[in-house]
Amino acid sequence: MAERVQVREIEPESGTCITIPQVAGPGTSQPAYDPLNATASTATVFPTENCSGDTRYTLRPLLGRGGTAMKFRAVIFS
Repeated sequence: MAERVQVREIEPESGTCITIPQVAGPGTSQPAYDPLNATASTATVFPTENCSGDTRYTLRPLLGRGGTAMKFRAVIFS
């Protein structure tokens, strides 16, 4: 069972990839899930570290949510 982890970025820097340290490394942990974007910026979450790969999901500003099926390891705000 995956552990619930809350990550808060109060004022995220635009354009900087943030790899979630608690879920970094596909061989060491389960990915995070159920993203909630409570910032004033658009958040793009990635299932891989370092905001890499073709798969990504965009969450709208102010309460954009991904649901429990959305798995991610990194986020970038714009």
